[in-house]
Amino acid sequence: MTGVCEQPVHVGSGAPERVRLAGRAALVEGLTTVPSGRGPAPLIPGSSWKGAVRAVIEAVTPSCERPSREGCRTPEALCPACALLGAPGWRATVMFSDLRPRPGTAPAPASVAQRYSHASAPARGRRLYRREPEEPQPQEREVLLVLPKGTELEGEVAIAGAADEGLGLLTLALGLPPHGLPYLRVGGGKNRGLGVVRFARAVLEGGRGLAAVVGTRGADLTDRIGAWQEAAVRRFPPLKERLAVVRSHY
Repeated sequence: MTGVCEQPVHVGSGAPERVRLAGRAALVEGLTTVPSGRGPAPLIPGSSWKGAVRAVIEAVTPSCERPSREGCRTPEALCPACALLGAPGWRATVMFSDLRPRPGTAPAPASVAQRYSHASAPARGRRLYRREPEEPQPQEREVLLVLPKGTELEGEVAIAGAADEGLGLLTLALGLPPHGLPYLRVGGGKNRGLGVVRFARAVLEGGRGLAAVVGTRGADLTDRIGAWQEAAVRRFPPLKERLAVVRSHY
């Protein structure tokens, strides 16, 4: 699966990093990285974009709300989000790799408005922020390390027993053609002009079950994805209307 950062993306490491700003050394909030032969390599952890996908699926389907998930205690009673992405005692039927930027991608500092809260913040809607930063903006700013706008990403989603309607929900939330949402919001700063990722294409890289249906390694999945998305709309009648609401919000 390939995508691109349409806004800078920040998935924080929780540790400060030293950079040079305006010719002076400064400590800024760092990015999640992994070791590589060329030093720390930035990435978007699989848990991060899985969580972003889950937030969308919970918003557009009759799914339970975190943190209790009291209704999802047996396989027969799982809500759509838990059936696809896992719940206590229930293994997820799709798994997410880390999203890897193109080798050599260098993190960049970005100055953004500091975190804030106000009466009109989206307390509902599972933080499905609009594309533009919210108002009012505070005067204080902070500097974060980010994957720059235009960064190309690559990652994998492994499928292990998901139903067609579940795969439809997954691909709708990811924003995959032909019917997916415009983009996925990933990482921190989503209400401050960060986090838009657009996925453009998915191809088959392996998996005996899928290979039997859609063809050989490298096959484009667009047609199959369209069928999955239509199956999701048939299975969950409120889905079409809720997707329209999310589209208008984005």
